Amino acid sequence: MQPPTRRLFLALLSVLIAALLIYLFLPRNRGPYRALPSQSALVVEFGGLLRAKKMLDDTRDPSWRSTLNSPIFQQPFRDAEPALRLFRHQPDMVKALAQNKTLAAFTLHPSDSLHPLFIVEISSGFNLEKALKTNEMTQKYFPHQFHGNTIFNIHLSKTEQLEVAAAGNLLLFSRKATLVEDALAQLERTRNWWSDRPHLDELPEAPLRVHLRPAALAEQWRNRMLPRWRGLPDLLARNVEWAGISYDSSQCRILTETRGFLNGLARWGGPLDTAIFNILPDNTAFLARAGLGNVPDFFRHLGELRSGDFEQFVLPWVGKEAVFALTEPVSPALSGDRLLILAVSDTALARRSFETLGKSRGVLPGITGAYQMFDIWGFQDAGFLHPLLGNDDAFRNPVACLLENFVLFAPDRSSMELVLDKYLVGQTLANNADCLQLLQKIKQNDNAQFFINTAFQSGLLKNLFQDEPELPSDTVGRLLVASIQPRLAAATEISMAEQALSGAPVQTDILWKMPLSSLIAGPPVVIQTAGGNHFVLLQDAQNRLYCLDAQNGSLVWSKALSERILSEIEGIDFYGNGSKCFTFNTATQIFTLDEAGRDVQGFPLILPARATNGMLVVDFDKNTKFSYFVACENGNLYGLGHLGKTLDGWNARPISGPVRQPMLHFQHKGKDYLVLLSENGLLSVFGRDGSLRFPTLQWEGVFNTRAIADPVPRIYAANTAGQLFSCDLQGNTNVVQAGKPNGSAAFGQLAGDARFEWAYLEGKSTRVGAWDNSGGKSLFSIDFREKQHRIFFCPDHRIGTVDLRGRRIWLFDQQGNPRPGFPLGGNTAFVLYTVNGVEILVTGNGNAVWAYLVR
Repeated sequence: MQPPTRRLFLALLSVLIAALLIYLFLPRNRGPYRALPSQSALVVEFGGLLRAKKMLDDTRDPSWRSTLNSPIFQQPFRDAEPALRLFRHQPDMVKALAQNKTLAAFTLHPSDSLHPLFIVEISSGFNLEKALKTNEMTQKYFPHQFHGNTIFNIHLSKTEQLEVAAAGNLLLFSRKATLVEDALAQLERTRNWWSDRPHLDELPEAPLRVHLRPAALAEQWRNRMLPRWRGLPDLLARNVEWAGISYDSSQCRILTETRGFLNGLARWGGPLDTAIFNILPDNTAFLARAGLGNVPDFFRHLGELRSGDFEQFVLPWVGKEAVFALTEPVSPALSGDRLLILAVSDTALARRSFETLGKSRGVLPGITGAYQMFDIWGFQDAGFLHPLLGNDDAFRNPVACLLENFVLFAPDRSSMELVLDKYLVGQTLANNADCLQLLQKIKQNDNAQFFINTAFQSGLLKNLFQDEPELPSDTVGRLLVASIQPRLAAATEISMAEQALSGAPVQTDILWKMPLSSLIAGPPVVIQTAGGNHFVLLQDAQNRLYCLDAQNGSLVWSKALSERILSEIEGIDFYGNGSKCFTFNTATQIFTLDEAGRDVQGFPLILPARATNGMLVVDFDKNTKFSYFVACENGNLYGLGHLGKTLDGWNARPISGPVRQPMLHFQHKGKDYLVLLSENGLLSVFGRDGSLRFPTLQWEGVFNTRAIADPVPRIYAANTAGQLFSCDLQGNTNVVQAGKPNGSAAFGQLAGDARFEWAYLEGKSTRVGAWDNSGGKSLFSIDFREKQHRIFFCPDHRIGTVDLRGRRIWLFDQQGNPRPGFPLGGNTAFVLYTVNGVEILVTGNGNAVWAYLVR
């Protein structure tokens, strides 16, 4: 190289090095953003506090009003008000605070209590100490030094303090001193994450802008989430570096700086259509979908999760879309509410792939097989879905089904059947009027979408977070869609569409169905364990006892019994450690099973003679020393202790007349009462030691239903002649003629006070009444189109009936009005319970157990 050329090269190199050094060590001046601490997770930017406040106050849109009234947007105005009062004698400062760009930065750390750091552009050379000396608000301020800067601690009142500092043309203030210190420390650094955002200036200017840093958000939210979902904030941070929202009351614009997997959206993404809404159930709560313009490239981006089974059995038939959906949240940790859906390019190839996969990796017997017009495959191994789901315990044994031009994957067959049932009866998003209006507002040819139904917002958050975050309440309920379109230079633009839910929500919906090997022998029982799980227990006509997971209907265990169960199945804390055991009796034995369906040691107990009624189990002293009371066909009543030993005072006590119904136990003023009602109307009320509380009463008629007591307490029963009996603890009896003979009676709380009301069913009519001083008075009546065969009281002051012939069940409120959505399918008495704030009804229907959502 010649000397002149070398000199020119060295000069150019020096200029390049100097430029590089300037870039590395001198931050870009991005106004107030350069003072934002890197740990700021959310920044609310006001184009002037007064201008923004006026826009917020003038907003009339209900959904935006709900959002803008949340603490994130209202707290900055409350925290800025003392600063406005402090500098009200300074016209330039008042103008700057009211009109200049102001940043309110939140760390979202609990210790900051949603108090933001304020950064305001002001005139350079502002003398803060002089302004404080002349202020009229307070003279209680104390300076301290931090890295050569002066921070003033200002006492506004006994409980209010404000930390204020000035740096160049920036005013910094906050209720938290550490936040002001963090801002001053950030100004000393040569680089600033917030100033370096390449798309910050591309976000349209507006009175209100919001900026998110997902990485900082993940630090604050990770440990607040339930363990199963703690990876979600990090997943967001790996794919979105920055997100900005601009709102000017007429439109909302969203821009993101993408990274990681989403950074390839422009390469592998493809246009979406609306076909997926034809199969999505109408109770879809959340939906994330991506169009696949280049299928191989999409899965290459998931290279760290590649699997041979996926490439062999799935990749060859995958079409142009991948979808992850959550239905209405009713199962713990959303374990049964998830769906994975893939578009299919070749349905015949997909079917052959599943059959080959099943042969090589194994299918689940009893799960794989036809349902309605569909074929369902249940797989023993989930490895072929690993690139999409990872090690998701919910999909340990995934279930697949071809539906239109999609393949659906569900955690279990019950969840899959629910989706197919809804598809068959048209309960899909494509048939929902609100969703159809929403789809008309969505931009075409977007590459990805997020959908959420805010009616299910609370349930979703309860399943994701240990403590539910405070979000804007939406009493109306809305469908929201965020559509994503890639731009150049690792940016994506997001457009929003919304639609208010206009109609009343569906009142009942099928949650799951579980077929049994034969007809159900009696109504199901739901028992909640100490861990919060719910089990459904029932017996079929072949005497097999089933335990089902109440969340999704899956079989937990079953047990063959030699006889029919006579009693209700009760959950007891047999070991005193909080776990539940299930106890019941047949004609010859008393069983106690643990949660896994195994006999507890010492059980079953052999009864001294064949039982004629269901047993009563009592823990008198709440010390897990259980006692069992049962009547036998030898004419004796037996009381058995904790391990089957005969109780004193209950050793083969003779009884007059057959006893078909369980005894009743209650306590009043520290005393135990045990009630025995024989079929021929003999009422005996015993103390714990077996002595009579009052002389035995002879009630007229035949009694084929059990006695019951209210909290007053009073004892109630009904005979087959239509007479209702009520007596107090001294044996004083009232009798009411409720109706004609051979009807059905029930007692329970309806009006809300302690005393029970009564209901009497006669074919197609039910009379409901209450007790008064003169006997019984009628409250209202209910007329049916078809004859009803069972009547009973339900929780929350409601009445249920069963039509055995038509296999229909009804639920009525305390005024006798039918609950919307009823009747439902079922031919047994039903039970109601609540999971995650959602009420669920379980009933028998032929040889299947059905569960419904009741909203």
